[in-house]
Amino acid sequence: MKIYLNILLTLFSMKTSDRHTVIFNENDSPFIPKYTMGIAVRLTGLEANRIRRYEEAGLLEPARTPGVKRLFTDFDINLIKEIADLESRGVNLKGIKIILSLRHGEKNM
Repeated sequence: MKIYLNILLTLFSMKTSDRHTVIFNENDSPFIPKYTMGIAVRLTGLEANRIRRYEEAGLLEPARTPGVKRLFTDFDINLIKEIADLESRGVNLKGIKIILSLRHGEKNM
């Protein structure tokens, strides 16, 4: 995880125009925290406050940097999309938590 935090720190110190040249290992695990909230917002198309609401409801638990910034994994991004889809179908957050526990197993919830 330390390597990925260093990568993020490097990205933040780079000029915006240079950030697209950084390439991550294609074999990265879907459980490695690497996306900040801003990137998660772009990847999911949801507003940050909605993602934070999902976290407050106990539907996901992103990693945190030492500076307390959230870091999301690929799994988290897909989970956020899954939660948003269920919510758009009219399922409330408590119902979503039950559905996710059935789909992903109790150990992840």
